[in-house]
Amino acid sequence: MTRRGLPEDSVRVGQSARLYGYPHREHADEMRAERITIGERTTELR
Repeated sequence: MTRRGLPEDSVRVGQSARLYGYPHREHADEMRAERITIGERTTELR
C-alpha cells in the first residue's frame, strides 16, 4: 500500500477503515480491495 501512496503510519490499531472491493472467486473469506479510505484519505489500489 505504501507504493500506492498510503504511508505505513497512517494505519493504526483500532482505527476505522472503509474498503471497496469484491469477493475472491475461490476463497469465501478473502476479498480483493480496490479502494481503501482511512479518515478523509482514499487510496486507489488498482
